[in-house]
Amino acid sequence: MVDAGRYHFQSAAVPNAYDSYLVPRLFTPWARVLLDSLLPLAGEAGLDVACGTGVVTRMAAERVGPDGAATGADISAQMLEIARAKPAPANAAPIEYVESPAAPLAVQDSAFDFLTCQQGFQFFPDRAAAAAEARRALKPGGRVGIAVWGPIQECGHFMTLHGVLREKVDRELADLILVPFSWPDPDALSREGGVQSMMSSNIATARA
Repeated sequence: MVDAGRYHFQSAAVPNAYDSYLVPRLFTPWARVLLDSLLPLAGEAGLDVACGTGVVTRMAAERVGPDGAATGADISAQMLEIARAKPAPANAAPIEYVESPAAPLAVQDSAFDFLTCQQGFQFFPDRAAAAAEARRALKPGGRVGIAVWGPIQECGHFMTLHGVLREKVDRELADLILVPFSWPDPDALSREGGVQSMMSSNIATARA
């Protein structure tokens, strides 16, 4: 299995392709589902970890409104550069973007009502530390929503693509497609993180 913790998307070519192709078609619809699971309230403060180019962060800012606050944290300066360049949503909370790994998080203790992480947790080199940092950042009673892909075996189109790649390119290169599916066990989220999890077994369904 390819080590997911090695991939931080620091290549300058990745963020633009990610934002142009994956965000509109894939991550925007699931951002709505993720935030629906947490029910952000007007005036709350939200933290989006591994925010990438900010799709969940901006949506959270809209949901908490101008009296709330939204913070996006990501290890990639290139991702954050794209996020900061996007226009601010209307009637939304101010957004702060912070260059930071998931552990340690460069945020204050007990500062947030809810925390999101969409398709990032499986890439963290120390998931237990990331979960501990999430708890530290949240106010007492704060909510956490984490979305990771389910098993690739349940995603037939990706399984097919993986098989084709293994026939055509170097196996290690082909196996890069497995990285996003490297932590599909919902019980592991509870054991390591002690958090509410939302598992997406493919791009059309979600399960708790």
